Amino acid sequence: MSNTALVFGQRLRQQREKLAFTQQDVADQLNINYQQLNKWEAGKHLPAAETIAKLAVVLQTSSDYLLNLTSDPEQRTAQSVNKLTPEEREIIEVLRQVRKASSSTPG
Repeated sequence: MSNTALVFGQRLRQQREKLAFTQQDVADQLNINYQQLNKWEAGKHLPAAETIAKLAVVLQTSSDYLLNLTSDPEQRTAQSVNKLTPEEREIIEVLRQVRKASSSTPG
């Protein structure tokens, strides 16, 4: 395990938790299996550059921050400037609640 992979994993998890996303939430947005995300967070592997860029957008940060090239998680790249509006955040939260309720419903 490289130091870069470890720091990447720590920052990935911090940003995900800051946004109250589960590993499954992020995995769904990237169309990957959540176990892959778990390996990245554990510092076992680094994803491909294209995936790092997608992660930065999903986690509302920059790939530079995830790769420890800057210490500012709020620094954005040109691709991730599209901040969510309060209405969009509310919609996401409602969808999370619906998903959570439907997954806990028997049958």
